[in-house]
Amino acid sequence: MRLFFASFPDSESRRNASAAVQALKLPATSRCLPPENYHITWIFLGEVPDDKAEAVREVGDAQRIGCFSLRFDRWEYWHKARAVVASTSDRPEALLRLRASLAAGLTQRGVAFDDKPLRPHITVARKLAQAPVLTDLSEFGCTLRTFCLVSSATAAAGPVYTVVDTWALLDTAAGR
Repeated sequence: MRLFFASFPDSESRRNASAAVQALKLPATSRCLPPENYHITWIFLGEVPDDKAEAVREVGDAQRIGCFSLRFDRWEYWHKARAVVASTSDRPEALLRLRASLAAGLTQRGVAFDDKPLRPHITVARKLAQAPVLTDLSEFGCTLRTFCLVSSATAAAGPVYTVVDTWALLDTAAGR
């Protein structure tokens, strides 16, 4: 299975993000992702052998991190991926602890993962032939109260995401 840890924004945040995407007026040839696919990846694992799947779930089970909020404040065009993303300059302490704890747990259990630096973002469009003119982003935010283990499969219409497991982040006053 092709797996990653991520959080999905709530429905109101997805609606706000979708409205901001519509205001961009991207070329018709770009592939805008459906709002239900908007997510923030914490760690990408890639193909995980069946014998490591339980170890990955144990890593999720072990997390005791508080919920946190993110404010997406700018658009970016990522040339290599040919994608437009909503990006955030926020780096709440709880987010950094979650990422570090997931990475440490995977390492302890011998599960390989992509250790690129964390760049919290929501991919909103792919397959852009060239960089679009990006307007200012009408900022939107979300409070993340859960994180998930997600399976990704490639289909003709685009990626198909299936939530394998979900864990609650702790309800803390700092996350509100």
